[in-house]
Amino acid sequence: SKELRNTLSNLMSNALFGLALVAVTLWMFIGLRGSLMAVIGLPVAVLGGVAILKLWGVSVNQLSLFGMILVLGILVDDAIVVIENIARHMAMGEDRAESVVNGTREVTWPVISATGTTVAAFSSLFMMTGVMGTFLANIPKVVIAALVASLVEALFILPSHMAEHGRPLPEGDWRDAFMDRLRDRYVRALNWVLKHRYRNLAASLALAIIMVALGATVLDVKLMEDPEPEYFEVRLEMPPGTRLSATEAFLEQIRARLGTLDSSAIQDVMTVSGFSLTDGPSPNRGTNYGSVFYFLTPRKERTISGFTMIADAREQLRDMPGPVSLEVAANQVGPPVGAPIAIEVRGKEADVLLDLADRVREELASIDGVEDVRTDYVPGKKELQIHTDPAATAMLGLTHQQIASHVRAAFYGIPATTLKAEREEADVLVKFQDSMRDNIDNMRALMIRTADGRDVALGEAATVTEELGGAAVRRIDRKRAITVLANVNEDKTTAVAINQAVAPLLAELERQNPGYTLEAGGEFEMTAESFRSLGVAFVISFLIIFAILGAQFKSYIQPMIVMAAIPFSFIGVVFGLMISGKAISLFSLMGIIALAGIVVNDSLVLVDAANGFSAQGMAPREAILAAAQRRLRPILLTSLTTFFGLLPMIFETSLQARFLIPMAISLGFGVLFVTVITLLLVPAQFLILEDVRRLFARGQAVPVEVQPAK
Repeated sequence: SKELRNTLSNLMSNALFGLALVAVTLWMFIGLRGSLMAVIGLPVAVLGGVAILKLWGVSVNQLSLFGMILVLGILVDDAIVVIENIARHMAMGEDRAESVVNGTREVTWPVISATGTTVAAFSSLFMMTGVMGTFLANIPKVVIAALVASLVEALFILPSHMAEHGRPLPEGDWRDAFMDRLRDRYVRALNWVLKHRYRNLAASLALAIIMVALGATVLDVKLMEDPEPEYFEVRLEMPPGTRLSATEAFLEQIRARLGTLDSSAIQDVMTVSGFSLTDGPSPNRGTNYGSVFYFLTPRKERTISGFTMIADAREQLRDMPGPVSLEVAANQVGPPVGAPIAIEVRGKEADVLLDLADRVREELASIDGVEDVRTDYVPGKKELQIHTDPAATAMLGLTHQQIASHVRAAFYGIPATTLKAEREEADVLVKFQDSMRDNIDNMRALMIRTADGRDVALGEAATVTEELGGAAVRRIDRKRAITVLANVNEDKTTAVAINQAVAPLLAELERQNPGYTLEAGGEFEMTAESFRSLGVAFVISFLIIFAILGAQFKSYIQPMIVMAAIPFSFIGVVFGLMISGKAISLFSLMGIIALAGIVVNDSLVLVDAANGFSAQGMAPREAILAAAQRRLRPILLTSLTTFFGLLPMIFETSLQARFLIPMAISLGFGVLFVTVITLLLVPAQFLILEDVRRLFARGQAVPVEVQPAK
């Protein structure tokens, strides 16, 4: 379809743009040859990932392609570390073969551990439950498959390329001069941080706490970001039993009222009678349902937003008499999450349920920002009930069968003759006109022929009344249930705030009506469920990452230095969400969990290098300074390539990608900010750990000697 082709075209454009940014970044730091070595590995990693996905049973779709773009900048991280280390060995005078063997062997386990932590973080996303867990399961699968393929490429294919075409990193050119200046300034800053390490660590912790608190108070909380709508629907529900012609006439009134909307923003209008969509997976069907769809022009071609159009439509239709329910809803992207507000009222007696639902509906309608308040209660359809009088029917000489056959004939007709046209035949039925059947007095006057040939009015033999039939019964947990539904004007409030506002009323109504429960469902319930499962996922990923790092360092303490980058990364996440105007959503939290596995990678290779220098006999301070200078280039490169790889996704405007943007923001800004933490605070924490060790070893704290780096 045209929409699918446009989506795939946008995805390919984003992928190529991200690849170009990554390639330029690599070229600026490690030269043309080194950048080509790293970039050539990307198709291998992507195709290898696709092969793994095939075995996994994952198809190529929008979500899997989004996942591949999401991980694009991360795929070169392993290659960067390997290339930089092999090139360093070449610069030391070793021949190509020796440099490749020594350089690759030196970083093999750190690279494996770094990939393992990222895989562990994304694997924990499989812990997500419910509809959202099923909907998003492909994203971690894509990331894990691509990371495994990139690891194989970096450790087994890339070294062979370096053995044939590898060279030391460029020296004496502008890149080398730039890195020398950057390294000198970095060392001066690092010396100052190490000298005041306790003060700087305390200040950083305070900043992290302040930013997290600020984010919790300033940022909204919602399940998913609401993307710019491509169309919106006016959903109509008329009283049960309404004829289709009456429903269609009311739909025309709706179109007439909305004729004042900005016509330049509307591409097409479609009216559908007998059908309307719902917030759930199943639509409403019946003669009393209808919809009017307003398809909007592409966002770049109009000056007014879709949300403004929806607000205008709601205002025009407000207090329109006649319908049971009149709702204006934007098109939904992603899995069905239910209405933003859905209060479930459960209990035994239908009358009590209706009364409680009315109380909740009145409370919601009084809150500013709540729109389209309604219930899912469906009353019974109008029925014509005929109760015969046995004495009267016996006196008149009528039977129940005679009465029933005459009533049936009035409604469904009796064959009078047959018309023949060529080879087709059509029965001619005689029955009441629609207008006569709608009038109860006409039914009472229906004449019935008795056995002796007399005509008797139906009203003489029976009582004819018009009643509502039995209502549709919904049950939740085997109890009768009515759900009060509403939409939210996101410019004024959020679903979370509304549910919190009505919580006291729900508790009070439960207290006053024992045996009845009132609970928030819909999007609010799904948000709470998703956030709970993500909390479990975060704890599990944290423990797995700790186990991987413990095995790498053979220590229980050093992994804490590396993992300290995780809470500090929240500063970047909150900052990114605030400047982009995004809320704390399911996808931003998914980004934080994935971030936990990524941000430890730079700290891991830094601490591993410091341990290597310590094993050579260097003092702790000298070891961490030497490691910081050696790992400066790969740390900067891996962080920048990750950020620039995510940049096209952050600025993506297509409807299909909008709900993934918060995840890209969390990853991108978290990685960017944690680079500063890795380069400055991780060395400080390394020395603080040595202070603690000396304290326990000698019974008193002996500060590490502070000397300027050479």
